[in-house]
Amino acid sequence: MPLADVEYETLFWELLTAIESSPAATEIFLKLQPYQDDLWFLLWLRRYSRTQKLTQPQVAKFSWGLKQIGGQNWGDFSRLARELSQKEHSEPRQLSLTLPLKIESTTARIRSLPERPSTTLQEDLATVAPSAGDENLSALLHQAAQQYQAGELSGAIALWGEAIAISPHCPKAYNNRGSAFYYLGRYEEAIADFSKAIQQQPDFHLAYNNRGNLYADVGQLQDALADYTQALNLKSDFYWAYHGRAGVLARLGHSLWAIADYTQALAIHQDFYLAYNNRGKLQADLGQYQEAIADLSQGLRCQADNPDAYHNRGNIYAELAQYQAAIADYTQAIALNPNLYPTYYCRGRIYAQQQQYDNAIADYQEALNLNPHYILAYNSRGIVYLNLGETDRAIADFQQALAIQPNFWQSRINWGCVLAATHQDNLALQTWQQGLTAIEKSHPDCLEARARFYHYQGKVLQRQGQKQRNSYAYLNAIDCYHNAGRTLQDYPQWRSLYLEVLQDLQITYSAIGDKTQAQRWRQSALDLLEKLLLETPNPNQKRQIEQQFADLYHLCTQDWLHPEYPLCLIPQ
Repeated sequence: MPLADVEYETLFWELLTAIESSPAATEIFLKLQPYQDDLWFLLWLRRYSRTQKLTQPQVAKFSWGLKQIGGQNWGDFSRLARELSQKEHSEPRQLSLTLPLKIESTTARIRSLPERPSTTLQEDLATVAPSAGDENLSALLHQAAQQYQAGELSGAIALWGEAIAISPHCPKAYNNRGSAFYYLGRYEEAIADFSKAIQQQPDFHLAYNNRGNLYADVGQLQDALADYTQALNLKSDFYWAYHGRAGVLARLGHSLWAIADYTQALAIHQDFYLAYNNRGKLQADLGQYQEAIADLSQGLRCQADNPDAYHNRGNIYAELAQYQAAIADYTQAIALNPNLYPTYYCRGRIYAQQQQYDNAIADYQEALNLNPHYILAYNSRGIVYLNLGETDRAIADFQQALAIQPNFWQSRINWGCVLAATHQDNLALQTWQQGLTAIEKSHPDCLEARARFYHYQGKVLQRQGQKQRNSYAYLNAIDCYHNAGRTLQDYPQWRSLYLEVLQDLQITYSAIGDKTQAQRWRQSALDLLEKLLLETPNPNQKRQIEQQFADLYHLCTQDWLHPEYPLCLIPQ
């Protein structure tokens, strides 16, 4: 059985640490032996090398580690490390082994079930048939298939090469060798083999599907779409091709077409739990939460030991404010896989919302035990500590998150909030300005971060104007609010945040006696609030928005900022 991604990640970083302290690597080799030719470990490393998000020190250590491992004689592990080390400075390719789950902006994501399990690429192994009477070719193909299934990819590639040398017209051998190249990340060789198989056997639907998988992984989505479609033209009941094409359609933004393909796959294979899971995630993206729950539940009936489906359904329950159901699902996911640190984090956030702070801290700590670099847990635990009045611990957690990821703007916002709450306004403004400068240099397209830094500076300046009767502070606050508004105004996904900015603009103009501007921005805010409510199908979310902005209907000049704790913390 393969390990969870987090277990492979922990193992890999332990190996790098061991290599640093023990150049002879004897103990490392003994520890590595069970994994050095483990197909699932190699697949994880290939994915991780393209999707990992590391700090600069971690990137340097990762690069150094690949070179060290590549210099060892550790089978396919060393070979793959050498290849990754050579490719590391090239543009990373986008993988689509999972369909992203995006249910709420503050919910942690975990890698869900693979869209294309290895059986798709291995399916034809059992049907490899040599020419009649050619016992040598038959033996080579049989040995290659055995090595492939055992995860000994390099050996399988060599044997299929020998088979092709004996019988150059052998499309199944090309297809299967292409599958091995694919898993080792040798994409150009894999494409060449799949294409050769198609050239030799134009009706080879599996080779089209496999090449489509590869094109999807390297981001050539139109090519992938064409190959999946051709596979279906050749074999209309090939549900894996419907499933693969659905994933590509989803990435291209055609959610309804993707759902239609998942539905077609399920019509062919009614117990296809992957299709239920991924269709459910798409429906959640579209706000169709009950349909999403039904799909994830049906997928669990097909495969009850799927922790990712429990986690994803828990996210939906959390979105619907069905907190006990969410906790139950998160707990079940953890029972099935105790190493899912994002699930501990998500359950901790529910506990924190219910003010069960001890339980929240325990879950955040468990997430950090499993992944000490998990900045979301540090950030959210800092908020809990602040709610408990433990300011020093809160600041320590925010600072730790920033030490791991200096551009993690949420923790910088929260650190500034602590400073502002303790009447260190100038330090708070300085902290946010530093964050704004860093974001504009490193991530100029991170609109929410820019807007929030401006917005929070405006709030503190507004408070200074109230306390000190300082018109200059008010004017600076207005400038900050306008900068935040200009950042957000053209983006529907940030309407709620933009509404907060408009509300504060109205208050500030009222405070300086500019009734015309105050009325103008109040009306703009009311118009936006009406639009936001119309566009929000979820009744719970709609009630939350109405409660948050209820004051807009009777807003007047007054002190809207609590003198001790004026700012809302950012969970994620």
